[in-house]
Amino acid sequence: MTMPVNFQFSQGSLQDYVDCPRRFQLKYIEQLAWPALEIEPALENEKHLQQGADFHLLIQQYYLGVPIKKLTSIAQQNTDLINWWENFLSSTKQLEQPPK
Repeated sequence: MTMPVNFQFSQGSLQDYVDCPRRFQLKYIEQLAWPALEIEPALENEKHLQQGADFHLLIQQYYLGVPIKKLTSIAQQNTDLINWWENFLSSTKQLEQPPK
């Protein structure tokens, strides 16, 4: 078995490996859809994981030089995401200012 080209480990993929190496193999190596439980807590957890992944992608694009206005328009599609994004931008401005 070989990993897909450009595979990047994430917290979720590492946790899948720890919980069930076979699930990791099916999901990440063979790239098969792994069925999720059809219950509310699992669906809510998946929603939070996706929001976290979206946020991390915004941060990555920010550091790659994508214009802030474009990233902000993407973040505005989700209430939680725009709050996290605005907090991130606020914290980066605080870090760039010299201490008083």
